[in-house]
Amino acid sequence: PGPKACRTGKQGGRTYFLAEKPTPRELAAALADAGVPPVVQVVKGDTGDWVHALRRVDREGREVLLIANQNTNQAARALSLKVPGVKGAPEVMDAMRGEIASVPWRQEADGVSFDLTLEPIESVLVRFGGADERPPRLTAAAPPAAAWLTQSPSASASRW
Repeated sequence: PGPKACRTGKQGGRTYFLAEKPTPRELAAALADAGVPPVVQVVKGDTGDWVHALRRVDREGREVLLIANQNTNQAARALSLKVPGVKGAPEVMDAMRGEIASVPWRQEADGVSFDLTLEPIESVLVRFGGADERPPRLTAAAPPAAAWLTQSPSASASRW
Protein backbone atom coordinates (compact mmCIF):
# COMPACT_ATOMS: atom_id res chain seq x y z
CA PRO A 1 0.00 0.00 0.00
CA GLY A 2 1.08 3.54 -0.71
CA PRO A 3 0.19 6.89 -2.24
CA LYS A 4 1.65 6.08 -5.68
CA ALA A 5 -0.33 4.45 -8.49
CA CYS A 6 0.25 0.70 -8.55
CA ARG A 7 -1.17 0.37 -12.06
CA THR A 8 -1.76 2.76 -14.96
CA GLY A 9 -4.17 1.88 -17.76
CA LYS A 10 -3.71 2.46 -21.49
CA GLN A 11 -5.92 5.56 -21.39
CA GLY A 12 -4.24 7.01 -18.30
CA GLY A 13 -6.53 5.65 -15.58
CA ARG A 14 -4.75 4.83 -12.33
CA THR A 15 -5.25 2.27 -9.60
CA TYR A 16 -4.22 2.95 -6.03
CA PHE A 17 -3.82 0.43 -3.23
CA LEU A 18 -4.19 2.18 0.12
CA ALA A 19 -4.25 0.90 3.68
CA GLU A 20 -7.63 -0.09 5.11
CA LYS A 21 -7.67 3.14 7.18
CA PRO A 22 -5.38 5.61 5.36
CA THR A 23 -4.25 8.73 7.19
CA PRO A 24 -5.29 12.16 5.86
CA ARG A 25 -1.70 12.66 4.66
CA GLU A 26 -1.75 9.38 2.72
CA LEU A 27 -5.05 10.33 1.06
CA ALA A 28 -3.71 13.80 0.18
CA ALA A 29 -0.57 12.25 -1.32
CA ALA A 30 -2.59 9.79 -3.43
CA LEU A 31 -4.90 12.56 -4.68
CA ALA A 32 -1.89 14.76 -5.51
CA ASP A 33 -0.30 11.86 -7.42
CA ALA A 34 -3.58 11.45 -9.35
CA GLY A 35 -3.57 15.15 -10.26
CA VAL A 36 -6.61 16.05 -8.12
CA PRO A 37 -5.99 19.50 -6.58
CA PRO A 38 -7.26 20.30 -3.07
CA VAL A 39 -10.52 22.24 -2.80
CA VAL A 40 -8.92 24.55 -0.23
CA GLN A 41 -5.25 24.95 0.61
CA VAL A 42 -4.34 25.60 4.25
CA VAL A 43 -1.62 28.26 4.06
CA LYS A 44 -1.31 28.84 7.80
CA GLY A 45 -2.83 27.26 10.91
CA ASP A 46 -3.49 23.76 12.18
CA THR A 47 -6.67 21.93 11.18
CA GLY A 48 -5.89 18.91 13.33
CA ASP A 49 -7.35 16.97 10.38
CA TRP A 50 -10.82 18.04 11.58
CA VAL A 51 -11.58 20.97 9.27
CA HIS A 52 -13.30 19.88 6.06
CA ALA A 53 -14.57 21.69 2.97
CA LEU A 54 -16.98 21.06 0.10
CA ARG A 55 -16.98 23.24 -3.01
CA ARG A 56 -19.98 23.92 -5.25
CA VAL A 57 -21.24 26.51 -7.74
CA ASP A 58 -24.54 28.27 -7.00
CA ARG A 59 -27.30 29.23 -9.46
CA GLU A 60 -25.60 32.56 -10.18
CA GLY A 61 -22.35 30.80 -11.13
CA ARG A 62 -20.52 31.89 -7.97
CA GLU A 63 -18.22 29.52 -6.09
CA VAL A 64 -19.48 28.47 -2.64
CA LEU A 65 -17.61 26.54 0.05
CA LEU A 66 -19.02 24.77 3.08
CA ILE A 67 -16.23 24.80 5.67
CA ALA A 68 -16.78 22.78 8.85
CA ASN A 69 -14.63 22.54 11.96
CA GLN A 70 -15.62 19.13 13.30
CA ASN A 71 -13.30 19.32 16.29
CA THR A 72 -15.33 19.06 19.51
CA ASN A 73 -12.92 19.68 22.35
CA GLN A 74 -10.24 22.16 21.31
CA ALA A 75 -9.88 25.92 20.99
CA ALA A 76 -10.90 27.90 17.93
CA ARG A 77 -8.95 27.26 14.71
CA ALA A 78 -7.42 30.41 13.18
CA LEU A 79 -6.62 29.60 9.56
CA SER A 80 -5.28 31.30 6.47
CA LEU A 81 -6.84 29.58 3.47
CA LYS A 82 -6.36 29.78 -0.28
CA VAL A 83 -9.01 28.78 -2.81
CA PRO A 84 -7.59 28.30 -6.30
CA GLY A 85 -9.52 29.48 -9.33
CA VAL A 86 -11.92 31.93 -7.66
CA LYS A 87 -12.24 35.71 -7.84
CA GLY A 88 -13.83 38.37 -5.71
CA ALA A 89 -14.44 39.06 -2.05
CA PRO A 90 -15.47 36.14 0.15
CA GLU A 91 -18.77 36.58 2.00
CA VAL A 92 -18.97 34.41 5.13
CA MET A 93 -22.51 33.23 5.85
CA ASP A 94 -23.23 32.02 9.37
CA ALA A 95 -26.58 30.22 9.43
CA MET A 96 -26.66 29.90 13.25
CA ARG A 97 -26.41 33.66 13.72
CA GLY A 98 -28.16 34.71 10.51
CA GLU A 99 -25.21 36.88 9.54
CA ILE A 100 -23.25 37.58 6.37
CA ALA A 101 -19.85 39.12 7.04
CA SER A 102 -16.51 39.88 5.43
CA VAL A 103 -13.09 38.53 6.38
CA PRO A 104 -9.57 39.79 5.57
CA TRP A 105 -8.75 38.63 2.03
CA ARG A 106 -6.56 39.25 -0.98
CA GLN A 107 -6.95 38.47 -4.66
CA GLU A 108 -3.99 36.57 -6.08
CA ALA A 109 -3.22 35.55 -9.66
CA ASP A 110 -4.38 31.98 -9.09
CA GLY A 111 -7.19 32.44 -6.54
CA VAL A 112 -8.27 34.12 -3.32
CA SER A 113 -6.55 33.92 0.06
CA PHE A 114 -8.46 34.77 3.23
CA ASP A 115 -8.33 34.43 7.01
CA LEU A 116 -11.02 32.54 8.90
CA THR A 117 -11.42 31.56 12.55
CA LEU A 118 -13.76 28.69 13.37
CA GLU A 119 -14.90 27.71 16.84
CA PRO A 120 -15.33 23.99 17.66
CA ILE A 121 -18.28 22.48 15.76
CA GLU A 122 -18.75 25.70 13.75
CA SER A 123 -19.57 25.65 10.06
CA VAL A 124 -19.84 28.50 7.57
CA LEU A 125 -20.67 29.00 3.92
CA VAL A 126 -18.18 31.13 2.03
CA ARG A 127 -19.41 32.65 -1.24
CA PHE A 128 -16.95 34.36 -3.60
CA GLY A 129 -17.47 37.32 -5.92
CA GLY A 130 -19.03 39.67 -3.40
CA ALA A 131 -18.66 43.44 -3.40
CA ASP A 132 -16.63 43.55 -0.16
CA GLU A 133 -19.28 45.74 1.51
CA ARG A 134 -20.20 43.44 4.39
CA PRO A 135 -19.40 44.20 8.05
CA PRO A 136 -16.35 42.38 9.45
CA ARG A 137 -16.86 38.95 10.99
CA LEU A 138 -16.65 38.95 14.78
CA THR A 139 -14.53 36.37 16.57
CA ALA A 140 -13.28 35.92 20.12
CA ALA A 141 -9.98 37.44 18.99
CA ALA A 142 -11.73 40.36 17.23
CA PRO A 143 -14.76 41.39 19.34
CA PRO A 144 -16.95 44.40 18.52
CA ALA A 145 -15.39 47.84 18.94
CA ALA A 146 -18.34 49.07 21.04
CA ALA A 147 -21.31 47.54 22.82
CA TRP A 148 -24.69 48.82 23.89
CA LEU A 149 -25.28 49.03 27.62
CA THR A 150 -28.71 47.86 28.68
CA GLN A 151 -30.48 47.94 32.00
CA SER A 152 -31.08 44.62 33.64
CA PRO A 153 -34.76 43.65 34.07
CA SER A 154 -34.40 43.81 37.89
CA ALA A 155 -33.17 47.43 37.76
CA SER A 156 -36.13 48.59 35.66
CA ALA A 157 -38.63 46.61 37.75
CA SER A 158 -37.58 48.35 40.98
CA ARG A 159 -38.58 51.76 39.56
CA TRP A 160 -42.30 50.81 39.50
